[in-house]
Amino acid sequence: MRRYIVRRLASLAVVLWGVSILAFALGSLAPGDPARLLMERTLGHQATDEEVAGMRQELGLDRPAVEQYVSWAGGAVRGDLGTSWSNRNDQVSDLLLERLPRTVMLAVTAMLTAVIVAVPLGVAAARRRNSVTDHASRVAALLGASVPGFFVAYLLMFVFGVRLRLLPIFGFDSPQHLVLPSITLALGSAAILTRLTRSSLLEVLGEDYIRVGRAMGLRSRAVLFRHGLRNAVIPILTVIGLSFGHLLAGAVIVEWIFNWPGLGKLALDGIHARDYPLIQGFVLFTGTVFVLMNLAIDLAYVWADPRVRFQGQGA
Repeated sequence: MRRYIVRRLASLAVVLWGVSILAFALGSLAPGDPARLLMERTLGHQATDEEVAGMRQELGLDRPAVEQYVSWAGGAVRGDLGTSWSNRNDQVSDLLLERLPRTVMLAVTAMLTAVIVAVPLGVAAARRRNSVTDHASRVAALLGASVPGFFVAYLLMFVFGVRLRLLPIFGFDSPQHLVLPSITLALGSAAILTRLTRSSLLEVLGEDYIRVGRAMGLRSRAVLFRHGLRNAVIPILTVIGLSFGHLLAGAVIVEWIFNWPGLGKLALDGIHARDYPLIQGFVLFTGTVFVLMNLAIDLAYVWADPRVRFQGQGA
């Protein structure tokens, strides 16, 4: 077990190194001279070549790219992601940590909503295969996976915010502000989870040991939940983990539409301002989130499947 975890951590370190190179390259390869853009935004008029050269030296952009990356990556290892150009010279790490709790709140609420809706619906569809419940769940899952998130967001805003006036549309002032964006985010994940729960459970229920259990007189509920769902949980855990990472790191459009002050809105503001340190820090942070979620999924495998535990101990 310990060797398994150490091996996974070593592979994740290599992945994080690759993510750091990608994050740095995104800023380095972006069009335009960041020093000139920053000077013109600060001065309010076109900057001279001497002023731009001085700003490039101040920002360290006159150094070779490899030297810039080593300096930036070394700071990132220590938790220093540089200074934001568009947020009063605040530290990027401080800005990310300030917005992180709001995005975590939104992602956790959306993920819990998706799981609470999708898993029972998928189980009911598998238990009553080819019934009205099954067909209805498949149609609902198809619609949920097909409809774009921004369309759902504007539809919910129009119905519940404008027409019915039941829920607020913008901001972060009360728990009611959490309802519409979390439902918007949960819809796509719930659709995928419903279809996956149904298909995984149907596959497990067709195994020989399930038929043996039924022949031995086990109750249908015990066969379904104790033996069926437990062995079908591996792909479900995978999708839950990856979906949560996506919700945590990729809710950019939803946060912007609902004016939710989270990481996504911070990243969009940084893109509009061409704040390269902020963009690089956001990419590295979100990549790290996905990597850690993959590690959490692997550890959940060890809990759910004894075969994974055996392989980990024997490695």
